[in-house]
Amino acid sequence: MQLIERITTDLDYSQAIMELVEHQLANDFQEKTITSATNLVAQYNNPENVPIETLKDMASEIGVDHLFLVNKNGVIVNATLQKEINYDLNLEGEVFIKFYAQLFHHHEYKLHGWAISSADKTINAYAYYVPPGSTYAVETSLNLEHYLSRFKSKALENNGLNLVYTDYVDEHRFLNSVDLYNINEAQIYSLVNNKKELLIDSIGWNQLNTKGEFSVQSTLGETYYALIKTNATQKGFPPMLVLEANFDHSKYYELVRYNLMFNGIILLIILIIILIASPYILDKLLITKIDIINYNLNSLRMARYDEFKSFKGKDELSVISENIMHVKDSVVEREKQLQVAKIMAESADRLKTTFLANMSHEIRTPLNAVVGFAQLLRDAEPSPVDVERYVGLININSNRLLQLINDIIDLSQIELNQLKIFPRPVCLEELFNELYANATSKIVSQNQVFTSKELLIQIDVDEAVKKECMVTDPYRLKQILEQLIDNAIKFTCTGEIRMGYSFKEHQVVFFVTDTGVGIAAENISKIFDRFVQAEEYLTREFGGTGLGLAICRELVHILGGKIEVESELNLGSTFRFYLPYKPTLKV
Repeated sequence: MQLIERITTDLDYSQAIMELVEHQLANDFQEKTITSATNLVAQYNNPENVPIETLKDMASEIGVDHLFLVNKNGVIVNATLQKEINYDLNLEGEVFIKFYAQLFHHHEYKLHGWAISSADKTINAYAYYVPPGSTYAVETSLNLEHYLSRFKSKALENNGLNLVYTDYVDEHRFLNSVDLYNINEAQIYSLVNNKKELLIDSIGWNQLNTKGEFSVQSTLGETYYALIKTNATQKGFPPMLVLEANFDHSKYYELVRYNLMFNGIILLIILIIILIASPYILDKLLITKIDIINYNLNSLRMARYDEFKSFKGKDELSVISENIMHVKDSVVEREKQLQVAKIMAESADRLKTTFLANMSHEIRTPLNAVVGFAQLLRDAEPSPVDVERYVGLININSNRLLQLINDIIDLSQIELNQLKIFPRPVCLEELFNELYANATSKIVSQNQVFTSKELLIQIDVDEAVKKECMVTDPYRLKQILEQLIDNAIKFTCTGEIRMGYSFKEHQVVFFVTDTGVGIAAENISKIFDRFVQAEEYLTREFGGTGLGLAICRELVHILGGKIEVESELNLGSTFRFYLPYKPTLKV
């Protein structure tokens, strides 16, 4: 069976003989055909006007036997073989018609297999090419016998395949002879020797048709038969061939005995080498790997990750070493994560410590003011002017203390995810009128107590959207805007503060702009963090815990929007936040 499989594989060579011309057409003639056809079409738009000598020169230049010019209808209108003119290729069947139609769409060099010429009954391989813009195809044919004769010094016989018989038998030591038989309808004849008959009984034919192969044993060897299907797509060329191979068992047995003896000697030499070298191999391949694994485990225990050694292989020790490397990588990655977490925890601890220090200061400062000025009102018998000033200071510090407590409560609710939103219709004009009144009142109150601020408050809203209403939580929206306006008043000593809103792509854009101290570029990214102010000196000068903008950001996110800031140091700031526009009836 091994010999049959070996011969079956080798006998594919016979099929390769039948396909040789097609492959060589693609390799040897494709580029020349494309170039010559393109030049021909450029010179002759009408294929019937091409001189016969020009076609012959073109065929010689390409290296083919004949050249045909075929119009779009599939009719040969000019050719080096005059007998073929006016032959309709559509008679070759539907497969060819579909193949030919595609040539004018894809403009590729295409082979169409084998056929027997209707003019001289020779076996030919045909190829086609349609240059872009051409109204006709250029067809080439290559005679099998002529082509094979280029590779064999002696003339081939019987339209032949003597190349198979001579070279194939010479190259395969087990074969005594090989032959190919053509099966075309009821005719059976040898392609190598027409006088030879195919001697197969009915049982053999049945096995050949059902299994595609069978063999006949003899005292000298065996005769092997195989059914070969050709790639013929045209009428007239045999679609089936029968391969007959006679090979000698004695040659095979001789080779087997030689191989057994040779392989036995080689195996003996290998065993001797293994016995001599086994201690060294064991030490090199086993003990060395164990030492590396032990060294890596000690390095992992002592956290010396840069000293790890590695080796490659597919054995169990290599797998263990690879797993240790994965463990090391995991430990290193976790240590990095722990280091980052430690830095973040320390940073958070510092921020909370700073926050508590600020908080104690922020609580004591307004509370001391309230208590102190209340005592002055009770014990000092102040004048009416002083009474008004003391009451104003008590009111300002009480509001500051109340705002601080509200911020702490809101932050706690946000942390616990317990902040509730109650959407209701909001008239934006009324909301901003109220914000404007509160801001003006706050500035007036502060000017009565502290140094006067020259501030101008403006509402900047387009008249077209001034009356618009939306659905959101009015309390939280007012809280965000009041915080932004309070910051603008706090950090602006002179100039103006503008507030307003506009509409953009199903969103309401709210903004508060001031001409105050501004924010340095390197601090813009952190002003929305908790317990953080843009500059440390601002805390001392203006007060505050750094919670206001952090709460604003969280509230904006809860309402489904986003907040951003633009600022330049000493030129002022603009805060914008975007909320989804949910319209309601205008008031």
